[in-house]
Amino acid sequence: MPKPELLDVSRREREVLELVYRLGSATAAEIQTALKDNSNYSAVRGVLSSLEKKNHLRIERDGVRYVYHPTVAREAASSKMLDHVIDTFFGGSLSLAVSAMLDRTDAKLSTKERRELQKMLRKASEDGQ
Repeated sequence: MPKPELLDVSRREREVLELVYRLGSATAAEIQTALKDNSNYSAVRGVLSSLEKKNHLRIERDGVRYVYHPTVAREAASSKMLDHVIDTFFGGSLSLAVSAMLDRTDAKLSTKERRELQKMLRKASEDGQ
């Protein structure tokens, strides 16, 4: 099976995929309920079918229901998408991306988060990254 390419999904497909990741697995009815815009069942099934064809989801039969599961772990998918954002908007510069995140007026780091970031930076420095 070919690997899915996260950049080949529409906004709606990303929204549905995010719900499946958040729920761990989901049926079309569960996705329809979780969507905030009164999408009809057929439209949800269409999006799920598209994501399955693009190898983002796999289907498992559970009695009369079809349960959708992600084909790639959330961490791997988010890492790949983050790499794309950093390459596209920050010229591949991790420091520019981090700086942009810290410059946001609504980005308030707790003391715990600051310590965790400092710890990660020290470890990266020790590891030669």
